[in-house]
Amino acid sequence: MSKSLGNVVETNKLLEKTSADLCRFYMIRKCNPVDFMSFDMQELTRRSYQVLSTLYHLSRFFVQKRQLRQIHPAKIQPRVGF
Repeated sequence: MSKSLGNVVETNKLLEKTSADLCRFYMIRKCNPVDFMSFDMQELTRRSYQVLSTLYHLSRFFVQKRQLRQIHPAKIQPRVGF
């Protein structure tokens, strides 16, 4: 990205259009520490449902497993040592 070319994404304008959580999840999924990131605003808006639905279904999975096994987090005693 180059400011002189005008292809910089301004954070305030981005956050007016989308939520901060959606931007975080997009960056986590898209960024590889070794490579340069190719940011695409259209991809960000298209994949919003995919990212958030994955998190929703993951949380539902853990809730259902906890209910099936009848695990009550308040009753679990922490183990000390190994």
